[in-house]
Amino acid sequence: MRCFIYKLIFILTCSFFGVSGVIPEIQANINEWSLLKNGESYFLNYKGSKGIAYSNNSLIDADLDRSSIALTTKSDEVVSLVLSYPRDIYSFIFSSEPTPHILSACKQINLSAIDDSQAATIMVLCSKSSVLNNESFTKLNAEQLLSPNNLYLDGKVKVAIENEKVFLFDDDNVQRKNRPYLIKGDVVEVLEYKTPC
Repeated sequence: MRCFIYKLIFILTCSFFGVSGVIPEIQANINEWSLLKNGESYFLNYKGSKGIAYSNNSLIDADLDRSSIALTTKSDEVVSLVLSYPRDIYSFIFSSEPTPHILSACKQINLSAIDDSQAATIMVLCSKSSVLNNESFTKLNAEQLLSPNNLYLDGKVKVAIENEKVFLFDDDNVQRKNRPYLIKGDVVEVLEYKTPC
């Protein structure tokens, strides 16, 4: 009899997870935000105090493994989702009041160090507030939020030129004082980010 009960529990467990395919992975603020797995990919889920659930499956790239995803609680109503890629780190901050919505979306890009004695420089590009305010939680998409046209530079950053020669002007008619180009090793301070034309 005992063996039969164990087999029955095992079969019911397998059939439940086989049908839904959703396995809880981690939770932040246990009653609300969670990172769930569906097949091979992960998605972000929020369950409100009234039992209404909201899911987003377009923020987390299907290629990311579990070790590259972090969901942490910043306060009672705010969580942070960090996605680590080989060259970039995406960070999203969400609030749960009154319904789940995004507060910020940023991309950290590792740039080469100015010289061998320094650590790599990090440039942070964030989504403009006009982009964040136009999307509901369930429709948020990382590619759209962090597309070049939607970003601004968050703070100044110093970078070293890596190419042999970089010209400062595209237009030959512009008056050029001093040297009209930068060479490998020159250090510049980036004050603003603009997308290429």
